[in-house]
Amino acid sequence: MNRAPPSGVRRAAALLVGLLIALTGTARGLLGQPPPGEQAVATGAAPAGLPHAGRWEKEVAVLENADRAVGRTGGIAFIGSSNIRLWRSLVEDFPGWHVVGRGVGGSHLHELVPVVLRMVGHSRPAVLVVSAGINDIHGGRSADQVATAFADLVGVVRPALPGTRIVFLAIAPSFARWDQREEHARANALIREFIASGSGGAGLGFVDAGAAYLRPNGLPAPECFVEDGLHPTRLGYARRAASLRPQLEPFLGP
Repeated sequence: MNRAPPSGVRRAAALLVGLLIALTGTARGLLGQPPPGEQAVATGAAPAGLPHAGRWEKEVAVLENADRAVGRTGGIAFIGSSNIRLWRSLVEDFPGWHVVGRGVGGSHLHELVPVVLRMVGHSRPAVLVVSAGINDIHGGRSADQVATAFADLVGVVRPALPGTRIVFLAIAPSFARWDQREEHARANALIREFIASGSGGAGLGFVDAGAAYLRPNGLPAPECFVEDGLHPTRLGYARRAASLRPQLEPFLGP
């Protein structure tokens, strides 16, 4: 007949198991490994049932959590690439407005299409401003592909957020991408035509704040750009916001 081990042995075994668990947790920390419950985000795995953001999964997961933490719906959500991610004065530039930024630095418009609802689906903005496409063109995609990506984004957002108005913010001029301005202009024109045609449904809009970055001679204003010649300075963002506020007000109405 097998006998149960003495209570002292059982206590020693329990202590040993607890010690092993603690050591495992310590080893995870030393090796930079997350606890099991956090591995999905750290390894770039999208939550079950949701689209994966590819190379931007980590950034999108952070924005998704931020969107879920928003305590209200409505307002304006700005999505896009680094020109939105770096807009740290967004709230200050739109006083009295409920605005949030959902920028993924370096991203292309077509990459944001499958994951846009992860970034704004919970807060359900009244207006979604889309500021992307410049990186697509810089990466070799055509103006037609940028316009198609915007149409695809509308196709994703519209069924899920039927009350949200979607506004495309025209690709703006800059020193760094000045040689690509003709393709930027063509992408802007194609998207404007798509919106005007009505094929994307109601509640779409097009706004252009590019003139805020230009001097009277039509060339980029140096004071509006940081050293890289691409991203706006604080002044550049302020001028952009001043141009955008009256253009966005009509979309906030009934």
